[in-house]
Amino acid sequence: MQKPKSLHSLFEGKIFRIPDYQRGYAWQKEQLKAFWEDLINLSSDRSHYTGVLTLKKVPDSDIVPVSKEFWLVNNRSYHVYQVVDGQQRLTTFIIFLQALVDVIKTLPENNGKTDDDIYVNDFLRLSDLQTNYLFKKPPNNAFRTYLFGYEEDNPSDQYFKFRVLDEPNAGLVEETFYTLNLSNAKTYFTEQLKELYKPRAVSF
Repeated sequence: MQKPKSLHSLFEGKIFRIPDYQRGYAWQKEQLKAFWEDLINLSSDRSHYTGVLTLKKVPDSDIVPVSKEFWLVNNRSYHVYQVVDGQQRLTTFIIFLQALVDVIKTLPENNGKTDDDIYVNDFLRLSDLQTNYLFKKPPNNAFRTYLFGYEEDNPSDQYFKFRVLDEPNAGLVEETFYTLNLSNAKTYFTEQLKELYKPRAVSF
């Protein structure tokens, strides 16, 4: 077993895909609440342990030129991995990060700012968070290549892109029991983050 990795090092040079034979997203409010409380109660000198991830590398030769992953594999030395075990936790992290992006953008102090001008903390710009963990765009900005998501044959693929990760120009999106769980997770984290960022009254 490898030593624990940070989320940043885990995502370096990798594209994660949940294969179509995997079950969909199954976490309910009980698991979401435990995840949130683990994060919110974490001291600044400690890291959140998410458990074990089991990955299966997809041969680079299997990535076809017409796929949205090809430019990263062919030109940027990225590799595609199927998530064999641990997809529930990793999916939850991505939903949480997208909810964080959405909420931070709505804060009054960020009104009218670009993603490059908004800071999540003293060092991390919102645009960096997105390119590190959510998606990258080729030089022509023609499309998004998501760093985590479902394979195209998975019924949750379109829903995850358009309803969770906010890709524009959504067409008809199929809804299932598992996509409802994805939606509920994003709603839960959005509500928690809005409450966290709510201005507090100051007593004198």
